[in-house]
Amino acid sequence: MFTSRFGKDGFIVEADYSALEVVTLAAFSKDKALVKALMDNIDMHCLRLAANINEPYEEVLRKCKDESHPDHARYDQMRTDIKPRAFAYQYGATAHGIAFATGCTVEEAQAFIDAEKALFPDVEAWYEEEIFKTVESNTEAHREQIGEFWRVYRTGTWQSQGGTTYEFRQYPKMIWDGGKRTEIMQFKPTQMRNYPIQGESGFFVQGMCGVIARWFVSQDFFGGKAVIINQVHDAVYLDVHKDVLDTVCAGVKAILESLPQHFNRVHGYDLQVPFPAAVEFGPTMLHKNHWEPGVLGNPEVQARLEKQWADIDKYKEAT
Repeated sequence: MFTSRFGKDGFIVEADYSALEVVTLAAFSKDKALVKALMDNIDMHCLRLAANINEPYEEVLRKCKDESHPDHARYDQMRTDIKPRAFAYQYGATAHGIAFATGCTVEEAQAFIDAEKALFPDVEAWYEEEIFKTVESNTEAHREQIGEFWRVYRTGTWQSQGGTTYEFRQYPKMIWDGGKRTEIMQFKPTQMRNYPIQGESGFFVQGMCGVIARWFVSQDFFGGKAVIINQVHDAVYLDVHKDVLDTVCAGVKAILESLPQHFNRVHGYDLQVPFPAAVEFGPTMLHKNHWEPGVLGNPEVQARLEKQWADIDKYKEAT
């Protein structure tokens, strides 16, 4: 549906971060194993699968990526199946939460959590020391009316290096105490694990979009041949004429990847890991091709683009 305003002389460009929340978590926690995995371009899903089934990472990676391997289909499916558990845990789910969300057993979910903690111990230490203890030691009391009764709860805060303050509140939870069900007020670990990483990642993207916008203005939008469309989560969308495709894509990629230097200098962060970004382009938002310098001079890419345009023309005729 969404095509370039420059017709067949233009492309929709998508530039986005690779595993942004994982990189943000690595930058904050400084977990050595997680940082090394990112620096070595480790396939995180294969790494988790290897830990869960107790097989060497290299062997699991080979089975997942080599389509000719007799076990490829089974291992590729196992890699896919482990993703929801990883995302649920990353967003703060407990073993019961992971089991409920993904359909695995509680025991399987707990085994995944145990393997994750063994893989990245400094991540858990960072959450415990930096987030949980900070929130629980910096609280204020409040009260709220529930029907005819009043209930007291506390709020606690954590402040990021850049100054953003995240506030959390306690919620009631039923527990068994001495054989009796008792209501206690408790902060939600799911929120404390999720909000700082999601919030800071979003802040990072918005900040770098500002840098991109200022660059576009300084270049007079490349003589009107490049336009910023939108930002969606960790992706920036552009409409770019073929004459300036390499210049714009190279510049936007460089700006996105300069995130640590920019936020360290301007906002007082201490980010010591790279934030890799990838750029894709195509005739529409659906048709994507990997960008690299001089890509339009590649005969294979040109043939692929011609086929994509032919598919688009067929679609237009049919509708």
